[in-house]
Amino acid sequence: MQTLHAVQAEPSATGRSCQGRLPGWSSAIIFNAIWLGCAAGNNLLAIIVTALYLPFHGWFFVQTKQEFIFIAGLALVGIVLDSFLTTIGVIEFSQRFSVGPVFITPVWLMCLWLCFATTIHHGFHWLHQRLAIAAVLSVFSVPSSYIIGARLSGSTIADPVQLFFVYACVWVLLFPTALRIAR
Repeated sequence: MQTLHAVQAEPSATGRSCQGRLPGWSSAIIFNAIWLGCAAGNNLLAIIVTALYLPFHGWFFVQTKQEFIFIAGLALVGIVLDSFLTTIGVIEFSQRFSVGPVFITPVWLMCLWLCFATTIHHGFHWLHQRLAIAAVLSVFSVPSSYIIGARLSGSTIADPVQLFFVYACVWVLLFPTALRIAR
């Protein structure tokens, strides 16, 4: 595998990121701050935060070109998934737009997907070998995150129980799969 930086180290039990410049857990903490900025529903703020964060993440965390491809791929999957769930009425984002009968997820959520994808290799590296734990965590945390994010962004959830169930079913598969691919 071709590396982007001269030094390459494996993840350690101490929580150091693969690159070693920052601890891997710091990726997860940074993402939580980004989530709050993006979920506030301000497209311009989300673009600015993402434009500043992605080069930072690339410098301090990313080791290989394959990780950049992974980030782009997972973000694309997430954007398509949320656009589909918006189109079928699971959630109605306040700043979405449409292409014919298909609703496209808002820009702030696209930015959030890009930033979330960066956490899989580093912030969540401790779950790479614990896929069952990842599945259980995602069943509860992700739907809750969407419900809170919807409230912050002024989006509408017609049926919170349905949203919780649908996102739990999707994420119980998506999150462990993403972690497994990232290994």
